[in-house]
Amino acid sequence: MPLIIILVECGLELIPKEIRHHSAVKKNLSPEKYSSQLLDTALHHTAMRNIENPKKRGRPDIAHLCLLNALGSPLNKTGNLNVFIHTINNKIYEFNREIRIARNYNRFKD
Repeated sequence: MPLIIILVECGLELIPKEIRHHSAVKKNLSPEKYSSQLLDTALHHTAMRNIENPKKRGRPDIAHLCLLNALGSPLNKTGNLNVFIHTINNKIYEFNREIRIARNYNRFKD
């Protein structure tokens, strides 16, 4: 029986439409990438003041670190681990145990 890890209410989400035109968001992204970029409190904290639950959102760094540790573990390599992420937006993602997560956080975000 495999161990199941569920990361609940992860701050992993795309930049919400309501703050895409904020200067803090525009400064760090090109307009053609708005729809596919992750919300990151380190870059977008001033824009995030006006959204609901700003302290719970915009933390893809935590999800990245947890995924790296879980998917790189011996337990996963032997096929005895299932990893799921539940987001603030109530979406659930299951990760294939053979997926390779980018070790560099900036490459993970892109």
